[in-house]
Amino acid sequence: MEYILYIIGGLILLAALWGVIKRLLKILWSIISLVIGAGIIIFALTACTNF
Repeated sequence: MEYILYIIGGLILLAALWGVIKRLLKILWSIISLVIGAGIIIFALTACTNF
């Protein structure tokens, strides 16, 4: 009977961790997007000044 409680507890823990992981991935993705965007802008500016 106890193992059912362990399974439920594990699922609750997994659900909580999944929420945190999703939030971290969203933050990470926004940082990566900003870095890529800045890189493209810097590249475009340097390309324009070189020509």
